[in-house]
Amino acid sequence: MKLDNTDQLKKMNLIDAGLVSMQLMLAARAHGYDTNPTGRFEKAEIAQTFGLDKDRYYPVMLISVGKAANQGYQSVRQPVDQITEWQ
Repeated sequence: MKLDNTDQLKKMNLIDAGLVSMQLMLAARAHGYDTNPTGRFEKAEIAQTFGLDKDRYYPVMLISVGKAANQGYQSVRQPVDQITEWQ
């Protein structure tokens, strides 16, 4: 399958990058590391900083990996049956 549409390729890459990021974070957690993903950064500057070809690569996400300095806190989530409707 040949794709010529740049927007279509970018959308596919975003999905693939999300899946890869998820697996990297799960693997890090399995080895005792914590992660913090972010998509909010200056993409043009990060590409230049790492010497990436801006025409070939599109930065999607930064993921910091390390050991937490302090214990995290428990988050509260609503029960799934209160926020979804199954039909």
